Formats: sequence, structure tokens, C-alpha cells
Amino acid sequence: MPRYLIDAILAAIAANAFGPEISDVWESNTEIEVLPTSLRYAMLEAFQAGQCARR
Repeated sequence: MPRYLIDAILAAIAANAFGPEISDVWESNTEIEVLPTSLRYAMLEAFQAGQCARR
């Protein structure tokens, strides 16, 4: 899978899990605090995206 598609999928997962404001810090060196529930949701989204990509 090309790198730009991976980046697009990760950006979509992050926006869905953490909200649209994550795009403001996506390309910066800013540190953010992530709650465990949000991280769990993001990891589930990533897993499901991977399952869809494999099919």
C-alpha cells in the first residue's frame, strides 16, 4: 500500500477517534494528552481499517 494512502487512513482514524482538532497538531511537534478510552477507540478503528484493507 502506498505511503500516502497509509497517511490518509491514519489521519482519518485520528480525526474520527480524537476529533477534528487533531488535524491542527497532526503536522506539528506539539505534544497532546490522550485518554486511554480515546486510544482504545483509535486502536479499534485502526484494526478495523486493517481488516477492511486485507479483504
